[in-house]
Amino acid sequence: MKSARILLFLLLAGLIGAAFFFRARLNLDTLHEALAAAGWGAPFLFVAAYALATIAFLPGAAFSLAGGFLFGPLWGTALSLTGALSGASAAFLIARYLAQDWVQRRARGMLATLLEGIAEEGWRFVLWVRLVPLFPFNLLNYALGLTTLPFPSYFWASALGMAPGAFVYNWLGYSGERWTREGGDVMRDVLIGLALAASLLLIPSLWRRLRRRWQWVEASELARWLKEKRSCTIIDVRSAPELRTLPPIRGARHVPLDQLRREAASLRASCRDAPVVLVCHSARRAAFAADLLCGPDGGEVFVLRGGMMAWQAVPKDQGNRQDKRHR
Repeated sequence: MKSARILLFLLLAGLIGAAFFFRARLNLDTLHEALAAAGWGAPFLFVAAYALATIAFLPGAAFSLAGGFLFGPLWGTALSLTGALSGASAAFLIARYLAQDWVQRRARGMLATLLEGIAEEGWRFVLWVRLVPLFPFNLLNYALGLTTLPFPSYFWASALGMAPGAFVYNWLGYSGERWTREGGDVMRDVLIGLALAASLLLIPSLWRRLRRRWQWVEASELARWLKEKRSCTIIDVRSAPELRTLPPIRGARHVPLDQLRREAASLRASCRDAPVVLVCHSARRAAFAADLLCGPDGGEVFVLRGGMMAWQAVPKDQGNRQDKRHR
């Protein structure tokens, strides 16, 4: 078993090294010549080349553009997505086979919390990072293989999340091919491609709205809860210096954001007993903290809209003077 892993690692290192050494020769003209010589096997060769490129850390966007250029927007998207998904799946399984046990045994602190959070989010995390490419695509394939994510969840979430970007890149490649062949008559296709590319920028905000499991609470509403002594847990995620700028809400629990990241699993249990309200100087970090606390089996989680700035504007009699310093 150990020798098989060593052999696989050497083969992977050799493939990555060869890709790096010959990267200057890997361009659209070379790919076009190879596919033309392949005849009826061109689609299969393209998929295999895309998969190997993904494993070897070569940029996939160039292949997606080439897919549209060589096969058109529909077939190009299908072939590009098949190649990218095959390579991403292979990289995931390679990393899982080579190093998952080693990483799981040695994961501590922040890394252990990150791995746990990814496992809890499951396919939702994979779909998010595919729709919103915050991390390098090729590196992410290997990194996700080190987690405990089930492969079917990884595969289908990746396929769904990669499809929009694949179509946009292939449409741009198709538009470029028509531009070189027909000139200015294809300006409409080029503009459509640019509009599709721009629409990808809207995906993050749309996804956040769809996956959000917490709710907003207005400062006046929170003040009413406290006045009526409604059961709730208030967690202030500000840093210690920020607490000196604006005093905390009376009874709030101070858990800075960095600490909350480490204790998210244990804090999540408290969400089942009573509603939890996340508070910060403004709402941005509180919303991020709410995303950490919202598990699939969690309870009600709220974010104070406007943060402590909005809380300071609540009339004193309505807030029952909750914003004064502790005596």
